[in-house]
This record gives sequence, structure tokens and C-alpha cells, in this order.
Amino acid sequence: MNFTSYPTFNFYKSRMMLLCIFAFILSFNSMAQFPSSAIDKAYDAMSEFDYFRARKYFFNTLDKKPVLAGFGLADILQRGDNPFFDLDSAFILTEYALSSFPKAGNSERKLMVKYSVDSSAVLKLANTISDKAFKISTASMSIDTLNNFIAVYKDSPLKVRAIIIRDSLAFNNIIQSGSSSDFKSFIDTYPDSRLRADAYERMHLAEYHENTTEGDKESYQKFVETHPLNPYVINAYEQVYKLEVSDESDLSQLKSFINENPENPFVEDAWQKIYDAFFKKNYGNSAIQQFKKQYPDYPDQEELDVEYILSTTDFLPVWQNDGWGFMNNRGEVLIEPKYSSVQLFSEGLAIFEIDGKLGFINKKGFEIIPAIYDDVEDFHNGMAIVSKDGFSGAIDRAGRLVVPLLYDEISDFENGMAAASKDGMFGFIDHTGGLVIPHKFDEAGSFNHGTALCELDGLMGIIDSTGAVIVPFKYESLENFKSGVARFGIDEMVGIVTNTGKILVEPIYDEVGLFLNNRAVVIKDRKLGYIDLSGQVVIPLKYYGGINGLAKGSFKNGYAIVRSNGKYGLIDTLGKLVLSPVYEDMYPVEDGQVALKSRGKWGIYNLDNKKDLNGFIYDAVKIASTERFIAKYKGKWALFDLAGKKILPAEYDFIEYILPGLFLIEIADLKGICDNNGKILVLEYLKSVDVVMNKYVMLSSDDKVLWFDSEVQQMIELEK
Repeated sequence: MNFTSYPTFNFYKSRMMLLCIFAFILSFNSMAQFPSSAIDKAYDAMSEFDYFRARKYFFNTLDKKPVLAGFGLADILQRGDNPFFDLDSAFILTEYALSSFPKAGNSERKLMVKYSVDSSAVLKLANTISDKAFKISTASMSIDTLNNFIAVYKDSPLKVRAIIIRDSLAFNNIIQSGSSSDFKSFIDTYPDSRLRADAYERMHLAEYHENTTEGDKESYQKFVETHPLNPYVINAYEQVYKLEVSDESDLSQLKSFINENPENPFVEDAWQKIYDAFFKKNYGNSAIQQFKKQYPDYPDQEELDVEYILSTTDFLPVWQNDGWGFMNNRGEVLIEPKYSSVQLFSEGLAIFEIDGKLGFINKKGFEIIPAIYDDVEDFHNGMAIVSKDGFSGAIDRAGRLVVPLLYDEISDFENGMAAASKDGMFGFIDHTGGLVIPHKFDEAGSFNHGTALCELDGLMGIIDSTGAVIVPFKYESLENFKSGVARFGIDEMVGIVTNTGKILVEPIYDEVGLFLNNRAVVIKDRKLGYIDLSGQVVIPLKYYGGINGLAKGSFKNGYAIVRSNGKYGLIDTLGKLVLSPVYEDMYPVEDGQVALKSRGKWGIYNLDNKKDLNGFIYDAVKIASTERFIAKYKGKWALFDLAGKKILPAEYDFIEYILPGLFLIEIADLKGICDNNGKILVLEYLKSVDVVMNKYVMLSSDDKVLWFDSEVQQMIELEK
């Protein structure tokens, strides 16, 4: 665009200069008179494309006919077929013409009608001029040209677009350099730009990179000190954390970072990682106490105190208002009963069900893991197996899916590893889901003390945590190691192998029992004897080893039941007869008492004082404790002390010892519990009676749940 092509008016430099010139023209023309037909002559000249003559007539009538003359001059200047082409001046003349409408005289108004010049026509011409100028300005891609358009065409609807293009052009120019000073200059020059926020963002990022090129702790810390308001300060803090904590599982690194960088906001994350790692496998009151002792500067001591109180509080499932929740042993509701079902807490979290889906809740009542899974298992060693849409994975205590939902089946994690099946084959994964041992086994069990029992091509073997074979895959049957040895079967014979793979006992026996009291029962050709941990026979195979030989013959509490000539007796670990084999039947020794059967009746014999109680008068007996035994007499069960005194009469259909000083009783359709002295504590129409936490008894019916605290020997009443 040539802004100096019109020598009479220099509109480009200043609109005020233009107005001064117009004022001069008006004063000059007040001294001369032009014929009223000057406008007609101007339009005649325009029709003949005589722009010189038309310009002369329009120019000389600006004072008398400002609307028509301004409009006509603008039309000449915006045309590209004459030497007077000047869009900026043309646009200013349209503004002059529009501002002159109120002072147009009658003679001018008549001519305006004649030549169809009204405000719409002037605006249309102004928009045409603006469009032309906009195209030229944007085609130039010059910031100066666009700035001129924005200044001159301030009332044009295209001004906003011009500003956007100008700002984008200026912004793109400085992006190439990317320096913080360039972005700062852009912000100062164009304070109202839509790109201002982006410029600030890039300026801050450039400042961050310019000041931390060394990539060391000192440069990041200096940046924090010198640019405290820069949003990338958090990145500098994070880099300091990463430089000092290369292994987030190393608690000593995390603690060192905390000690050396107390103002760093990532200290909170470091503490959280220490907390999560510490309680990953061990959660409870003793673990909390240990944590407080090991980390006395942990910032949220009050939270630990709350956790400790909650960890020592028993949460008992309670049914109320058609929902399950939890109460404490004082009957106070701790978690609102609103769930379809709940299970006992494990490692500080409990399974809850709602709308057919399962999740986990903590003891504060927060749904830490939402109910999104089809099936879940209790937390074990900081991990819980979860299933959804037919696939299984594992989550940690924070609910993070650390093992993706990819597997058909996953066992509990032991020693950081779990058996996992995929496409029908088993392998082993670690706690991140990484495949440690390939999926090549038909079956696989959990690791136990560094070894796992597996099946390959129909044969059993044992591997270690690296996948190395400890016991070859050649056995028809095999058990996991117990006390360093395992029983195996081959060709229907049983032997024993050690955890080094060495054969301790050749497969020469029909049956081999577990080692109990350092003795294992062995049976061969229906003869029963005992071997020690070295595999040597220490009690000869001279007793009957037929039906129930293995079950009856295992040592318990230092004694084993043996059978000879159709009768039962009792031996000690040296093989010495304690009771001669003269009894029809016998139960294992409990608390120095042994149940014996003679002449069709049962009695209790005390091994310490070598006396029986009440003789052989019972249909059946069960030794309950050091103080009580249960006996069936004339078809009903009764409770006795060890002196033979009757505690409960023989009128019950069932009696069973369930907790110290507590017995389950059933009579007709009623179930309940009684204490050690025969006092009936509860007797109602109940569906089930269950022992919980080795301390409480949960008594359930169709419409209610009752709880009994065995330690204080009283019912727990739910608060209303």
C-alpha cells in the first residue's frame, strides 16, 4: 500500500492534520463561490473516469457539500485505476462524510437523493475500503502494516481480526528464539493480547530452562530462591527430589531427602512413600507403635494416634435398617449400616458390597477403593486380588491397580510373588505385574519359604523363586515343604524328599504321615511304625496300619494311638506303651486326658493320675478343655467337669467347645451359648453361631445379628 501517493493530504501521519487541512479548505472556500452544479460536474467526470476533474470538483465543495464531496473523494481514492489511490485517506474521508450528515443542507440532501448517497452507502463504501486494506495488510505479514491498519481502521469490524493476526505473527516470531526476555517484551508491547497467558507460560518455562541448564541441585535451588513466583518452581523442587531419591523403595534415601530439604513440597510425598512402604505388609497397632518410634518426626502424629486407636478397636459387622455396617464392642455404631454386605477388616481395610459390586472401606468409614469389582479377596501382605469382567489383577492399599486385569487367576502374594494363570497356563508375577517365571505350568501354588509346588505335563515338582527346579518334575503326587521335607508319590508308593532335592526316604511305603513331635508314621503292607527326621525307623513297623491307620497313628501332644490284635493302645515317642492295646477305640490325647472305649461305652482317663472318671458309661465323649468334657448319654449330650460332676444335663442335641469357657449348645430348633458353669447366655432361633477374632461370638438369625464378648462374658447391645 502506497501511503504517500496522494500529495495533497497526508492522512497516514495524522487524522488531526487531515482535519486541519479540511478547516483550511473551508476557510479558503468561504472567500470564493462555486456554482451549485459542482457536484453534478464531479459525478459527470466520474462517469467519464476523469478522476482529476472529479477530484477537483469534490475537493472544492468539501465545505458546502461535505457528505457528497467526502463520499466522492473516498470513492476516487479507493479505486486502483488512478494515481490518487490511498485507502487510509479514503477510509478517513468516509468517516468525515458520516460525521457530516447532521449538518447537510437542503440543497445537499436533494443531491444526496439524486445520487443515492445515504449513510448505508457511505458505510458500504467504508467496509469495502476496510476489506481492501485488510487484505493488503494481512498479505504483507508485516507487523508495522498491521499496526497501521489497527490504528487507522479502529472502527472497522476487521480490527479484531487484524489484532489477532498481528499478535500471532509477533508471537510466532519470538517463539523461534524462545528467550524469556522476548516473551516479556511481547507481554509489555501487547498487554491486551489473547496470547498474553501463553506468553506468560512460555516466559516462565524459558526462565526455568535458562536458569537450570547445569541440571544439578544447586542450580535448581538457586532458581527457587531467585524466581519464587515462577510456577515452574515446583519442577525445580521435583528435580531436587529426583536427584536425591534415585530409588523410592529405599526408605533411607527418602528420609535423607526429608532431613536435608525441609522446605521442599515433595517432603510430603516422601513421607507418604515411607508410610505406604512401612505399612504395606504389616498394619496394626504394633506396626504403628514401631513406626512412631522409628520416625518420631513424622509430621502427622495426630493422624497416627487416630490410626493407633482405630487399629486397637474391634470392628464388628452389624445389621440395622436393612443394611450392614460396623460397631465396636460397646455397641456404638462406627460405620453407618448402609451396605449389602461387609466382611471383617484385614490389614486396616474391609470388603463392602453395594449394587452387586465390591470395594474396600477403611476404619474411618471412607470408601478408599470404590465398589467397581465383581470379586475381591482380603488384603494379604499389602495386596488384594480383584476381578472384573472375568479377568483378575491386584491392587495395593491405596487402590492402585498394580497388576493389570489380565489374568484368569492369581494366588496370594508371598515373598513378593504370586502364581498367575493366562490362557490356561500358570507362571509367576511380581508385585508390579512383571512376569518373573513364564506361563508354562499346568498348575502352580503360592511360594512358601522360597519354593513353590508346580505341575508340568501331569507330573509334580518344586521350583525356587528364580524358576530353577529344586525337585524334578517326575512325581505323581507331591506336597510342599514342611520343616524342610516333602512327601512324594511315584508308582503308588510314597517317599520323602528334602528341600535340596535329596531323597530322604525312598518310595518304599504305602503311606507316610506328617512329621509331628519329630516322628512320622509309615505304613507298609498294613504294618505301621515310625521314622525320625533322618528317615530312620525308630519304632518298628509292628502295629496294624489298615483303615484309619494314618489318621489315628500320628503323634499328638507326645502320644500316638496304635492298634494291635484289633485293640487300641497308646505309646510315647520312644515307642513305650503307656496304655496297653486293650480298648475298642481311642481318641488323641488332649490336655493330659484321653477318651477310651471299652465294652461299647466311653470314658475319660487321666494320664497324670492314671485314673478314669465315672467309668465307662457314655455313648460318646469329647474332651473340651483342661476343665470340661462333653459326653453323650442316652442319646443326649451333657457337659461335665473333670471330676465327673454334671454341668449341663443330658438333654441337648449338640454341645461343642468354641472358646475358653464358652460352649455352643443346640436343643430342638434353638441354638445358643452357655458359659463354663452351664449358665445359658443365649438360646434362640438362630441360623448360625460363629466365632470371630477368637474372641467374639456372632449369632445370626433371619432378621438380626447378636454379638457376645467372651472376654467380659456379656452380650453387646447395639445403641439405638
